[in-house]
Amino acid sequence: MLAAVALGTVIAGPAAASPAAGSPDQDYLVALDQGNLAELVAATRGEATHQGVCPDIPAMSPELFDDHSAAERDTTTVAASKVLVLPAAPGQSQIDQELATGTKTGTDFDHAWITMELGFHTDALAATQREIATGTDQAVVALAAKLEPVIRHHIEMVEAAAPNCSA
Repeated sequence: MLAAVALGTVIAGPAAASPAAGSPDQDYLVALDQGNLAELVAATRGEATHQGVCPDIPAMSPELFDDHSAAERDTTTVAASKVLVLPAAPGQSQIDQELATGTKTGTDFDHAWITMELGFHTDALAATQREIATGTDQAVVALAAKLEPVIRHHIEMVEAAAPNCSA
């Protein structure tokens, strides 16, 4: 129930964009924000709904939630310093994946959740590495550098759980 409420709340918000958006650094902040919002929903669902049977998912979900909450606070702070208005919801593809995963139960849920998490984090790592390599705004590059090891850790956690959670 908590995940359904969280998903409904996140999706209901308008996706506002700053008129000045469009630079690669700003695009990274928007993508990072949307990823964090999607991860907050996924972590809530993983911990609270017990839709799956793999104990690794609810065990790792609080850490994912805490880390993405912190990342979202940092992202919001950097965006505010740039007068960049961030979206209030994940991207449509992320929403679609969340909704599809949310309809599953048992081992089907476990497999879908692990697959979704690996995809979200792999995409986030690629974008973060790109920002570190090519970004021009020092504050945004510093944020990316701070988050890169956290994203790598999340990938390691999910990869370690995958054999236990995928049918």
